[in-house]
Amino acid sequence: MSDPELRRYQQEIQDRAAELRAIAAEMDVNVGRVVEHSRDLRMKASEITAMPEGFTPVVPFEECFDAQYGLEIVSEDVEGEGLLRGRVPVRDFLLTEHGLVHGGVFASVAEALASRGTALCVIPKGFAAMGQANDTNILELVSSGVIHVEARVVSRAEDMWLWAVDARDGAGRLCAFSRVSVAVRPMRPHAVS
Repeated sequence: MSDPELRRYQQEIQDRAAELRAIAAEMDVNVGRVVEHSRDLRMKASEITAMPEGFTPVVPFEECFDAQYGLEIVSEDVEGEGLLRGRVPVRDFLLTEHGLVHGGVFASVAEALASRGTALCVIPKGFAAMGQANDTNILELVSSGVIHVEARVVSRAEDMWLWAVDARDGAGRLCAFSRVSVAVRPMRPHAVS
């Protein structure tokens, strides 16, 4: 490598390092905001979990699996555009021994968004949403950053909804694709003991 090439390469590395420091600083600010907001956990459950108003989950959101791996619901417009968006910040405990996000994280996010999206529409009508099938394909490896996920309704049949779920990294690369079906069943009244 010639001296000019080496200097250009070193400059590229320094520039990228500066970009990453700026991103890290922004993430610290965002984490601070999250900590501030988490002090007031009296938010309506529907705002945190994207579940229908008045729905009380058996397991509180902050104790459920989705909260443990860090799923954040970003937006929902299931009735309109048929979309539900979420994100998962990549953290060390989501990585395999090879330093890559475990495939189960992608499958879990897809299942969570598809089930929530279906539930948003069917629970108010007296039906339950139950995960039926999840086919997740990992297309690109991820080891850091944030995973951005978008779930789109493909079909809203009377007894089953079908979703296509894309997971992308910060650069916009499609990292995983999932096809998730969610059964729609009449809700049973709670058993009286």
